[in-house]
Amino acid sequence: MERAVLIPAVIRRIQKEAPGFKLKIVQSMLQGHRQLSESACDILLSPVHAESESLYRQKILEDRYVCVVDADNPLVNKKLTLDQYRQCRHIAVTYDGGWRPLYMDAADAHGVKLRIAVEMPSSDNLPGSVEGTDLILTLPSTLTHNLGDKVRILECPFDTKVTIYQFWTARTHKSPAHKWVRRLINEEARNLRHMVI
Repeated sequence: MERAVLIPAVIRRIQKEAPGFKLKIVQSMLQGHRQLSESACDILLSPVHAESESLYRQKILEDRYVCVVDADNPLVNKKLTLDQYRQCRHIAVTYDGGWRPLYMDAADAHGVKLRIAVEMPSSDNLPGSVEGTDLILTLPSTLTHNLGDKVRILECPFDTKVTIYQFWTARTHKSPAHKWVRRLINEEARNLRHMVI
């Protein structure tokens, strides 16, 4: 979600306001807090909450999970029940085992063992993977904008939120350049709140 909707907005702002500024994006794969502590990065955007006295943290965006199905799926125009969700065949994004989406824990808590039909390593073109199939995809609502008319969005049968934080260390806490980037990230995240369904 951070790379798909937030980072492009941040890049546009940086290019507009400071075109000579160099930005390097690195993949964390659940190692972000360690990377931050080891100075491999300066700011971490992550839903993974870590209690650490050595890290500063700011909540920047809260979203919720929704379900995406093909427009001709019989579940369209119905309230998706927990039992129907249990019976569906799912597309799951596993990031090669580096991340377990939060909705999976909620499904477990409701006694739902997901029937995974397709595992994807990333969230690239996920909605397109649902088109023309009976599969269901559960993802944060901000990723469902501009999907077109070939898929439909359904309410998830259980309420699960995903919160994105930005983290940083004392090393960059007082740096004017880093403060500017953190402020810009927070502003762009605030601009995305209208996208939350």
